[in-house]
Amino acid sequence: MCTFLTTKVNEMETLLFPDTRVYKTRLYPLLLLCKPLHFLQIAEVDLFSSGGDEPPVFARDFCKAHTPAPFGVKLEHFLELTEQIKASKEQSAVADTEAGAGFALEEISSLLQKSAAGLATDEFDAELRQAQLTLALAEILDAEEESLREEIFFLDEDEIAAINNLQGKSGSTVGNLMNHLEVAKTQLQTSRPESATLRFSAWLHLFRQQTTPQAVKLWMASSREAAGEILKRYRSAGGEHAVPVLNLAMPSQFLESPDYIVQHIENFQESTAQILQGLVDDFEKITTTANYERSSAEFLLPYHTDWADRWETAVDESFPAGSYGRSRITFYLFPNKLLPELLSQSASDVGGADDRYHGLLGILDNGTTS
Repeated sequence: MCTFLTTKVNEMETLLFPDTRVYKTRLYPLLLLCKPLHFLQIAEVDLFSSGGDEPPVFARDFCKAHTPAPFGVKLEHFLELTEQIKASKEQSAVADTEAGAGFALEEISSLLQKSAAGLATDEFDAELRQAQLTLALAEILDAEEESLREEIFFLDEDEIAAINNLQGKSGSTVGNLMNHLEVAKTQLQTSRPESATLRFSAWLHLFRQQTTPQAVKLWMASSREAAGEILKRYRSAGGEHAVPVLNLAMPSQFLESPDYIVQHIENFQESTAQILQGLVDDFEKITTTANYERSSAEFLLPYHTDWADRWETAVDESFPAGSYGRSRITFYLFPNKLLPELLSQSASDVGGADDRYHGLLGILDNGTTS
C-alpha cells in the first residue's frame, strides 16, 4: 500500500486523474493554480523520457509522482511490452483497410491480456498489471493527440487564411494540408466516452493501491469524460447532482520551452500569491461547512470576495488569450461525500475525513486558440 506524504499548507494541493503523466502542454497551465499537482505514475520511470532527465517542473516541486504498483525486477519486461504496444499501435495507424486496422487493434488487445500474466507477482495480480498496460496505451494515444493539438495551435488565423488562398493556386499539396488539419481538428473534438470509461477503470486499479492524503483537497479531471465517471457514482450514491460553484479561466497551453515555463509559472504564482490564498481559503470554507444547503446562495462561491475576478484579470495580463488560448476549470462540490469514498476506499484510507464534509472536483475543459 502506497501512501502520499505531504506537509505543505496554504496551497491548492491537487490529485490529477486519469492521466499518469503531467508533462504535456495542455496540462502545464494547471500548475498556475494547483501546487503541487499529484498524479499516479504507471511505473517507476517515465515511459516517454528521452534521456532520463527529470522535467524542470519537478525541480520546483510543482508535481509529485506516485507509483502505487511498481514493477521492480519486472520493470524492463514492462518497458519492452510498452514498446511492443507502440509498434502495434503504429501498425494499426498505417493499415490500408478497415479490416487491417481492426486486426491490428485486436493484436493490441490480445497483447495486453497475454502480457499481464507475465508481469503479475505475489503482491500485484494480473488484473492490475493489465490495467497498467492499458494506461500505457492511453498515454501513447495522448502523445499523438498532443502532437495534433500543437500542430493546430501554432497555426494562427492569418496563416490558415494564407493557406486557404493558396489552395486554388498550388494544386493538391495545399489541399491535402488543409484536409489533414480538418481531420486533426475532428479527432480532437470527437468525444470518446467508451475509451474514457476504460481508462478511468484502469486508473482506478492504481488508485485503490494507495491512501488518499489529507493535504489533497481538490481532484482535477483532465476532461469532461473522465469527470463523468465521478459524477455518475455520486448520482448513484445519493440521487442528487454535484453543485457547480466556480469557473476560472486558464491559458490552454504554454508556448515556451520547459525551462522558461517554470520561470513563467513561478513569476505568476509570486504575483498572484494573495489571490491564490483567497481562493484556497474560499474552497476550504465551502468544503468544511457541515450543514450545506445547496439551494442557498450563501453556500456558493465566491463568499462575497473578488478573488475569482482578480484571477481572471491576472490570467489575461500574463497570458493573453490571442497568444495562449483559453481553457476553463469548472469546480463542483459534492455535498456530504468525499471523493475517495465514492471510489470505494474505506474510511481509514481517507485522510482528513474527520474535518471535511464535502468533496471538490475541478474539470478542465479543453480550450481554444482564441
